[in-house]
Amino acid sequence: MSEPIPIPSRESLSETDIKTDRWQESIYVEENYTVDYTHYDQHRSLVRNVVKALEGRAAVTVADLGCGEGLNLLAVCRRAPREGVRYIGVDLNRAALKRAANRIAYRGYRNVELLAGDVLDTGLPAASADVVVSSEVIEHLRDPQRLLREIWRVLAPGGTAIITTPNLSNYPRRIGNLADRLLRGRLRDRAYAGMADRAEGTGFTPDEAAGILGHVSEKPARAWRQLARQAGFRARLYRGSTLVYGYPWLARHPALFGLFCLADGLLGCLPRWFDTSHDLLMVMTKDPGV
Repeated sequence: MSEPIPIPSRESLSETDIKTDRWQESIYVEENYTVDYTHYDQHRSLVRNVVKALEGRAAVTVADLGCGEGLNLLAVCRRAPREGVRYIGVDLNRAALKRAANRIAYRGYRNVELLAGDVLDTGLPAASADVVVSSEVIEHLRDPQRLLREIWRVLAPGGTAIITTPNLSNYPRRIGNLADRLLRGRLRDRAYAGMADRAEGTGFTPDEAAGILGHVSEKPARAWRQLARQAGFRARLYRGSTLVYGYPWLARHPALFGLFCLADGLLGCLPRWFDTSHDLLMVMTKDPGV
């Protein structure tokens, strides 16, 4: 027999409950197949580069700082299941870590550990990881250099760190910003047409509705490379995802979206032309003698 579920009052909801509900509602307004395409391409690129960094290494440790539900970490684990590789995921979100733990149990992984903690102060021993990963985390930090310093501390000499983050110097983004200024904001209004429900129905501000909520440290590619070098790394920059991010108007024009997909296929042959990508992928190395 069915059991009725009581509906709580609005006043009884915590701030965390409200924030979660707002995000859940916003997903149905913003998300579309073009967004999923960008996320998949970024995930595939990151995993490929992490697996490459593991080549030729025997007993190694991989640490994912800001692992969330383990999407990237467990994908690498599937691609590199050999003996001697230890995987560690760190995140503050205990609910996400719980979901990652369930997946680990389902897959029967024995070499994956999860830690609830701050990526800026992981508590991991110094020089304990041979590969450090941090995807779409650093742009959410008001002092991104603190994360780079923690990665430097945790990374063993000769190790590799791989970071992904939005790229403000992406050509389509720069061209779009210039065109929007010339058109006095009309291009932005058209690009985000259909997102009014997200702003009005969920309480997000216009900037939040534009999909930049929490991105307090977005930077152009060369600024990220300079920060990496200041932290002591040797940094190489690569395309991290697709030419453009999936705005609502792109989902309404599948033929145009197909052209962008074709362009991404061609640009994939030029991975170092990083300003043709919405996201940046940084491969940073720590000198063996440090």
